[in-house]
Amino acid sequence: MIDLYALYCPPLFKEDAFSRLLTVCETAKMERILSYRNAWDAHRSLLGDLLARYLISQKLDISPRLIRFKTGREGKPFVETSQDIHFNIAHSGMWIVCALADVAVGTDIERIDPVDIDIALRFFSDAEISRLFALPEERQISFFYTLWTLKESYLKMTGKGLGDSLKDFSVIYNSEDEIQFLAHGVIDSSVHFKCFPIDPNYKTALCFRGGEQSSNLIILDTETFIGSCLTKKM
Repeated sequence: MIDLYALYCPPLFKEDAFSRLLTVCETAKMERILSYRNAWDAHRSLLGDLLARYLISQKLDISPRLIRFKTGREGKPFVETSQDIHFNIAHSGMWIVCALADVAVGTDIERIDPVDIDIALRFFSDAEISRLFALPEERQISFFYTLWTLKESYLKMTGKGLGDSLKDFSVIYNSEDEIQFLAHGVIDSSVHFKCFPIDPNYKTALCFRGGEQSSNLIILDTETFIGSCLTKKM
């Protein structure tokens, strides 16, 4: 089972609430959050860390404060004490998402903003470019973000992020129920994708490797979640 949890970002916290929530994080993460010049970025980063801790602590039945995150050679975080739990965090605009699974997993979310569609020529494969520009102009931006989130979810699943070229592989999107991964001209059936309709103004994608599994979208109540964190019930 693979679960994708979504949390709608609230307005900026009051200073005392921010400080209390920050104490749940590890020292290095606290310092990184405090280094952000933009308060909104700091608050989203904090909520992402708290969300991952909340979910993992439920799986391991331990306090969120006892969870230690490490990073692999490619920079992807993992749980130090459990190699069987895989997670990935993404945020954009007003949403934070966290995927939790027992197999390698990656997720991405992007707000649908105006974009120069020709940017696809730099980042998409020839097959993807052909499919994109074959669509009516009014559908191109939406499909651009569909492809972008799918492709980045794959790179985040591998742990390589945007360090690898987005042009080196193709996502063949036939429908939401039929999305294939193509590399070096060969379809890799071990790579699976899923799109989630979290918000009509956003695109969200999930990627995982292994056998086909069911996946669920769980939208958490933000007020309840933050209240749990503040009362130390998380």
